[in-house]
Amino acid sequence: MNSILKGFCWAAAMLLVVTAKKYGVFDAEAADTLMLVLPIVAVLSLRSRRECSLLRQNEA
Repeated sequence: MNSILKGFCWAAAMLLVVTAKKYGVFDAEAADTLMLVLPIVAVLSLRSRRECSLLRQNEA
């Protein structure tokens, strides 16, 4: 999956959180926290194509 499709998935997740907050599915504080954390996680997951250094087998 390329970065554009991943970005659309993150945007859809954020829109679902906002919609769920509006209709009372989520607590307001939980939704606010998710709306703070989701963009950060999205940027971190989209900006780099490298895997985590802990997962690399060649490093000692």
